[in-house]
Amino acid sequence: MTFANEDEAYNTYNAYAICKGFGVRKGQKANNSKGILRTCTFLCNYEGHSPPILPHEQRDVYWTVKRTGCKACIKFKIEDGVWVVVKFEEVHNHPFVDDKQKHLIRSYRHITDTNRSILASLTRAGVRAMKAYSYLSSEAGGQENVGFTLRDCQNFLQSKRRNFIIAGDCQNLINHFNFLQSNGSNFSYTFQLDQEERLTNFFWSDGVSKLDYESFGDVVVFDTTYRTNKYNMICAPFVGLNHHWKNVLFGCAFLLDETIASFVWAFQSFLEAMGNKAPKTIFTDQDHAMANAIKTVLPNTNHRLCVWHIGKNAMHHIGHLLGKPGFCNKYWYKFLYKCESELELENTWKAMCHEWKLEDNKWLDNIYRLRHKWCLAFGRDIFSAGIRSTQRSESTNSVFKKWHQAEKMRYSEVIDDFEYARGMPRMMVENKTDGPLHTYILGADSSERKHIVHFCLGDSTITCSCKLFEMQGWLCRHALCILIHVVNVPRIPLQYILKRWTKIAKQSSHCDDVGESSRDAGKSKILRLKRLMQLAFSVMNIIANHDVTEKIATTTLMDLRSHVTNKIQSLTGQDDVNSLLENDESAYATDCGIQILDPLQRKPKGVPNARLKSASEKRKRKNPHAPEATSH
Repeated sequence: MTFANEDEAYNTYNAYAICKGFGVRKGQKANNSKGILRTCTFLCNYEGHSPPILPHEQRDVYWTVKRTGCKACIKFKIEDGVWVVVKFEEVHNHPFVDDKQKHLIRSYRHITDTNRSILASLTRAGVRAMKAYSYLSSEAGGQENVGFTLRDCQNFLQSKRRNFIIAGDCQNLINHFNFLQSNGSNFSYTFQLDQEERLTNFFWSDGVSKLDYESFGDVVVFDTTYRTNKYNMICAPFVGLNHHWKNVLFGCAFLLDETIASFVWAFQSFLEAMGNKAPKTIFTDQDHAMANAIKTVLPNTNHRLCVWHIGKNAMHHIGHLLGKPGFCNKYWYKFLYKCESELELENTWKAMCHEWKLEDNKWLDNIYRLRHKWCLAFGRDIFSAGIRSTQRSESTNSVFKKWHQAEKMRYSEVIDDFEYARGMPRMMVENKTDGPLHTYILGADSSERKHIVHFCLGDSTITCSCKLFEMQGWLCRHALCILIHVVNVPRIPLQYILKRWTKIAKQSSHCDDVGESSRDAGKSKILRLKRLMQLAFSVMNIIANHDVTEKIATTTLMDLRSHVTNKIQSLTGQDDVNSLLENDESAYATDCGIQILDPLQRKPKGVPNARLKSASEKRKRKNPHAPEATSH
């Protein structure tokens, strides 16, 4: 038999082998003095012998012996490009593979180009290898028909990721960041290197995140619960809350450690990316290094602690008391969540310590000393958008586990805008009432807690002792009760409708979220850049079709640059406009000419990659029959 090339010869012999029930392996090739291929041999996959294991060698896993010294083979001689069979040995010294197992033979398994493309698309969409393989198997009518195994699928995807990372993980990351920054998308990044030029910390934020921060950057949640798998770096996203009560991502830092210096660098990088506009409130867990960094970088920002973490940490310190209803229902839950005044908190604290003999508990004493950072009674004058924990940031960590999840998170805002734009609020019938300042006391007869509401008809101001508006930005039920059922105002006063909670939250305005005078958001550089980019890209897409239009555009742009330069010089009084642009972008400029090395791959003993589990979660895993714990 003769064949036109190597592929034809191999495929023919391999098809014969699969039909018989054995696999094929390529053997030795021989070249002539000019380097031209002269002979080639294809072998049975049982050819040869497995290397022996010496008596002193110990292994955790002993693989089965699969080489039996089989002599079956086929040998070709190549003359003038034609493959001629010169030897064919068909006798085997081993049993053949059963028909039901032939699809597992190595030489039979092959991932076609179509399947490669489908696997790549599915993984880019966030589908894991196992589910992608299950999908292809179902489409093919079973795993025996898909043409490859799950391990082949995993190896292909792993090699694809490995080939993508050519210059090293970190070097490739910085190169990708540099590309994103250079394409005009308002993407910015910064990073730190150690003395050995290894990457230690990096931060990034894109244009959409900066636009979201313009509208919703009053409250930021910062959490460092999760670590990456390979380099044990800490994932630290900056998360906010939009007008649909959904998470928005402002930026993300990856840190090598949790020291004061690393946190200071992260907060400084975040401020620079956001135009040095500090948030009003920031939520974190109870980390001393993080608290010191916030004092240094964000001195005017209110630092609040996550109440949920305090409750979880209580399992380690007062876990023997949390299972007692007389302690939890009467004191602990009230102490954490329900005290509305400093006096109420102090009385609850004293009664709890006295009844349960907790005066010497150091952890509780430390929590009480930090009460101004987490207690509701001390945060009623601070705007927090209704946030009391960092769980929003923790849930955002899942965004970085799957590709394109950030786009899905942002697309949900588009859906919410569409749904809520079609609804209109119900308007009350107008009914004017005159009168001086009124004071109302609200509360059920069976409740000791009363709320005091003050209303002035002259300027339509209303305040309540619960201070829900000051904290979350919308009127409480006590104030609404007076407005609707007592005063009969036709509509909610405009000063109590914050723009950040409205349908037009992301539109330009001359006032910020609390009514204070601020610069026109429509004149911000971010919004101007976005509008100009949209127009420029639409025009350039047409221009790039012909050389003639390119020349016209180049001449026009050079004239436009000269005109704009003269205008900027007349407005700013600076002769060197290029230096002005360089200073404006110095915060984001990064020298990518150096070689960046990856951090050392390490995984400290006892530090998991996922979110750290509490004691109750660990006990629940050990005892599947234990009653389920309640989360607050």
